[in-house]
Amino acid sequence: MDESDIDDALDDDFSDRSLTDFSVSGSEYMPSDEESDVTSAEELNEEDGVVSDLDELELMEVDEEYQRVREESGDEEGNNIENVSDPVQDVVCKVHCEYVENKLEWTEPKLTCRSYPFTGNAGLKTVGQFNLNDPFEIYKQFLDDTLLNLIVLETNRYAHQYLASKPVKKRSAMARWVDCTTEEIHKFFGVLMIMGICPLPQRQMYWSNNPMYQNSVIKKTMSRDRFDCLLKCLHFQNNEEPATEEPRLWKIKKLLNHLNAKFESLVTPEESLVIDESMVPWRGRLIFKQYLPKKAHKYGVKIYKICTTDGYTLKAKIYAGKSDVTAREAHADKIVMHLMESFLNEGRTLFADNFYNSTRLANTLLEKKTYVCGTLRSDRKGNPKEVTSKKLAKGEVICQESSTGVKVLKWHDKRPVLMITTRPEDVSTLVASKKTTKKGEVVMKPSCVMAYNAAKKGVASSPSRRSPSPNRPNSGK
Repeated sequence: MDESDIDDALDDDFSDRSLTDFSVSGSEYMPSDEESDVTSAEELNEEDGVVSDLDELELMEVDEEYQRVREESGDEEGNNIENVSDPVQDVVCKVHCEYVENKLEWTEPKLTCRSYPFTGNAGLKTVGQFNLNDPFEIYKQFLDDTLLNLIVLETNRYAHQYLASKPVKKRSAMARWVDCTTEEIHKFFGVLMIMGICPLPQRQMYWSNNPMYQNSVIKKTMSRDRFDCLLKCLHFQNNEEPATEEPRLWKIKKLLNHLNAKFESLVTPEESLVIDESMVPWRGRLIFKQYLPKKAHKYGVKIYKICTTDGYTLKAKIYAGKSDVTAREAHADKIVMHLMESFLNEGRTLFADNFYNSTRLANTLLEKKTYVCGTLRSDRKGNPKEVTSKKLAKGEVICQESSTGVKVLKWHDKRPVLMITTRPEDVSTLVASKKTTKKGEVVMKPSCVMAYNAAKKGVASSPSRRSPSPNRPNSGK
């Protein structure tokens, strides 16, 4: 179409059905004044149970364009839709997401069977290859020879770089440096574990001659000066190599990748998975140190992780602040999809709290044959207003389901509880729990609440076991 054809088209008297005014700024879609009036009319028609022809026509056009984009991207299921770089196609995808969030009808929930049964083969992948009753054998499954050889190589490399970079005093422990071995690194990690179990105010006290403080096992295993040297030089990456990805985590990237690979390679999880975050306490200088006032340890390094219901970590992701690949827009969605990458399309159920959950994430996981269940914030975009704004008496429940299978439920216990679930078996019917009131009456709860509490129980009890001592040991410098 040339410029003259465009001018002729603009001179004609087009109706709203044949020409819609789209104003695009960046990747945001903004309706014109005329379209805003149409939207208001649509809302009035929907209240009467009628959807206008204009609404059906627009949604059909968006669906047809979205299907065309998916086919051109080479993925019939839409798995690569985020890789499409054409800005026009990006706008179409954004409009489709708005359609999913804002235009779908919410109706009474229906009890149905699961469309995606669990297809995984849960259990240990290495049964019979090591003794499960031997803690050291289990330890070696994660810190194997490959990782230990890497630690020895990089620790010795850094020690020589340090000695070559600055003069060292003769009385310094580093002046007597001798290259470490894998056996010595094993002992070093063993000493660190004992220090975590038996914390003292200062690190030097473990080698004290005072029987009140000294630890005979540590003293026999390694001298204090040697331990300080290894702690000073411990490295997992060559400092002279440039950082190619995630610069803030570059020095421990190989360690993280190795451990995550080991976590997944040893265990095939059950159908239910739990996503949660934890804090490793730290009050020193660190650019991506986080402050979470509601956590037991308010300052530290934030770690996202996907776990089994009994607390076994399958994959972990350290949050590196604003420079993190998951930062900024849709941060929670990116975290979930990153951690769930190896566990999609198997009919699993993900239990998550209101930091992660939204109708958008629920729809995305359903497309990957994965169910979700958990708490929900009332101000999330796409929530059914009839549910979120409904005032309930204690024990009452209201639930609505979208045409894509997402259910939003509100139940009033001691206070209102808002839940989101895509599990077909979850409806608004209350079921008996194991708890009773002071009067001996059985406490009734929605099935999604009971399932969520049972899944989170094993993970919620683990922070006290994984958090080190809040006492920051004296470095001795």
